[in-house]
Amino acid sequence: MNCSKEANTVRGADICAVLYAIVSIVSCLLVDGQIVRLDGVSSLWGSISAEGKATADEANATTIKGAKVVFSPGKEIKEMLKTVSCTKRGG
Repeated sequence: MNCSKEANTVRGADICAVLYAIVSIVSCLLVDGQIVRLDGVSSLWGSISAEGKATADEANATTIKGAKVVFSPGKEIKEMLKTVSCTKRGG
């Protein structure tokens, strides 16, 4: 894939505007506990880790250790990862 050729017809400002809008929408959906599926690209969902407690009454905000967004690549990215190679650049 020639990335520069495929992006030639879209202005950088337009790409940035779309990406900012996607970040805003995805953030709202993740906060709402939804899985975000970008067809053919990826899926994203929120995940938290917390201290284990015996009862729900013992669990609260202070028992949360961390939160993250999980990214699962779509088919095209998974296929690319099967063939990727790495080389050291520079010194």
